[in-house]
Amino acid sequence: MKKIIFISSALQQPRHQKRIDLLNTECNLEVYYFYRNKYTENYKGYERNAKKIGEVKDGKYFSRILLLIKLYFILLFSKSDAIYCTSPDQALISIFTGKKVFLEIADLYQIDGSNRFYKILDFIIFPFISGLIITSPYYYSGYLNKFDKFLKKKTIVVENKLLPTFYEDIEKYRGNFSIKNNGKIRLGLIGNLSFKKSLEKIKEFIAVNNNYELHIFGDGLYNIFNGLDNVIYHGRFKSPEDLPSIYSIIDVNIILYDNDNNNVKLALPNKLYESIAFLRPIVCSDNVALSDIVRKDSLGEVVVNDDIDFAVNKIINDYDQYVNHMRNLDSSRYICFEQSEIFKLINSVE
Repeated sequence: MKKIIFISSALQQPRHQKRIDLLNTECNLEVYYFYRNKYTENYKGYERNAKKIGEVKDGKYFSRILLLIKLYFILLFSKSDAIYCTSPDQALISIFTGKKVFLEIADLYQIDGSNRFYKILDFIIFPFISGLIITSPYYYSGYLNKFDKFLKKKTIVVENKLLPTFYEDIEKYRGNFSIKNNGKIRLGLIGNLSFKKSLEKIKEFIAVNNNYELHIFGDGLYNIFNGLDNVIYHGRFKSPEDLPSIYSIIDVNIILYDNDNNNVKLALPNKLYESIAFLRPIVCSDNVALSDIVRKDSLGEVVVNDDIDFAVNKIINDYDQYVNHMRNLDSSRYICFEQSEIFKLINSVE
């Protein structure tokens, strides 16, 4: 059984927890994590079986460097066969230890120039890692293909879908699903609200349309909607445990990001897979990877020229059709059956 170290940059991240659960099934796994005093309710006890490297604080870059140095010595003297990293700086430190390194990328902040350090790291890291796991195929075609010489034979795509262990909960939800809603149309904003420009557009729309309710689940810039009577803030939530109850409250899932953000253009959000699983049509931004899929599979409507009203009304007027398109998709479109490909990647490296 291979001995692997998993390094989490955010242990409360559900995707990291998925990987820990997976690796625990076939590996002798040791977990290290950087503590962040955010969304602490989502640690879910994973910290009890992990070792804390130290606390990461926003803007405290010198302390991060010290923690990375500490991590280097932990890894250097470990007897692990491989190291699974969740950020490029972790991968760089791990490469210096001479061990086999696997890197998972769920965001490409460096392509916007917002993190030039990571962009430089790409040229240092990619030739030396043993494997790369990405959460969107568009990451490769839109950016990583420039490193094709190093990555072509050691990259896999594992989209951030729901786990097979959650399949029964989804089927139960679908079995009790009812399209009928005689009250106000309920729009959902789910997750970390961080794109101010898009949120302002949603606010403008909801402020003049009292026949809609906006239900917010998560954190971030929700205060933008303060003072609006038809906006309901439900607070933070646990994923995936709370997803069935969340999606039972809304009719349409609003997934509007700033499409001038290059990372957003290539990413596939977990809300895509949740919307399909829980049969809620999508309203999304134009000129992003998500809009290609929404159009191709008739999963909802794309907002063109900031006309949210047109997109939402088009869905409401033919709601059954969008729901049926989602219902008819194979479960592989929202259940992550391919997560086991990670083992194949790890085992392919001697």
